[in-house]
Amino acid sequence: MDNLVTKYLVMFSIAVLVKGELFTKEELTKLKQYEDDCIKESGVDKSTLIRVVQNKEYVDDPKLKEHILCCCKKLKFVNDDGTVNKDQLTEKFVEKFKHKKAVEEAVKTCGIKKDTAVDTAFEMVKCFHKYAPDTLDLMMVLKS
Repeated sequence: MDNLVTKYLVMFSIAVLVKGELFTKEELTKLKQYEDDCIKESGVDKSTLIRVVQNKEYVDDPKLKEHILCCCKKLKFVNDDGTVNKDQLTEKFVEKFKHKKAVEEAVKTCGIKKDTAVDTAFEMVKCFHKYAPDTLDLMMVLKS
């Protein structure tokens, strides 16, 4: 599974560089609003988020975990009870990454319910992030 996802995401990152942006202006506006709302709700320090995005450094910080859960709930990736909405994840990721088999494998691997909704969202995002290509600029959502 790792090889398939990694190979696909490398090809995807090249395609993004050639074709342009991954998100539309409207999508970025919505993501930025979710991010801002969840920063206010969780109280997470923005420098913690920057370390996560730039270095894939996931610290054991309750505010970070609450922030990630908040974002996942707004995106409808995780339900209130902590179950993963695998259909929503698959639909949105296939829409963006265009490779159904790789997306389904990633969702199967990363979309596992944990003991709490917070842990489910945190571990899921951490898992997905390890497959993201370095050229995928997630900082665009955090920029003011």
